[in-house]
Amino acid sequence: MKPNYQYILELVQNASSDTKYKNAKILDFGCGVGEVVESGLDMSLDIYGADTFEGYYENWKDNLPSNIKDRISQIQNNKMEYDDNTFDFVITNQVFEHIQYPLDSYKEIARVLKPGGIFYAIFPNKSCWYEGHIGLYFPHWFKRKSELQRKYVSISYDLGLGRKRHMGKDGWMHVLNDVTFHHPIRSIKADIKESFDCYPKNIAHDFMKYRISNSRFSKFKIILNNIIFAPVLIFFARIRAGSVLKVVNDN
Repeated sequence: MKPNYQYILELVQNASSDTKYKNAKILDFGCGVGEVVESGLDMSLDIYGADTFEGYYENWKDNLPSNIKDRISQIQNNKMEYDDNTFDFVITNQVFEHIQYPLDSYKEIARVLKPGGIFYAIFPNKSCWYEGHIGLYFPHWFKRKSELQRKYVSISYDLGLGRKRHMGKDGWMHVLNDVTFHHPIRSIKADIKESFDCYPKNIAHDFMKYRISNSRFSKFKIILNNIIFAPVLIFFARIRAGSVLKVVNDN
């Protein structure tokens, strides 16, 4: 299981031990081909998934494993088929950077989340240094579709840098400008406040501790609880991970 998936599922599994969330019902918003749903079921979680299956992702629905097809639904016109107050937890991993105008999606998540339910989200934002989709630092800091951005991408490509090089320079520009939208922190916080009537809690420190503790650097995990390392971990989260958020639904 990918580290981000494992982290977010373990968050839910641990929180579910609270009697308040007994027999918790979970939604993976932007589930794609259902990897998180499958993994959640393997962990005995009552988990479902929803996705638009549109545009860049339109063929994903055809690739859903047969054992989870009845747990996956389609998001249409920013609406899900679930009733109000259905889920105890909603989770998303690397989803909101693919939604150009996310406010309606936040509101829909708040609608299906029970009062007191928890929304966990991991996604890169505008302040990230690293653009993970093409594996370069800073290309999303340039003005979208600008000549300067294209020159930066072109030089990086010619130097042999980056990921998914089979896509070519035009493919990289398409990813940066047509299917990926890095939102500023201030707009993320404002949209969540409007949708959930509360601001998100930044759990990047916890996320980075988890990632390091489950990596080849795990031998250093003893020192991670030292408070002096907290700013360092948060700094690295900002560079690579972006937003790692917990929102308790106050509606």
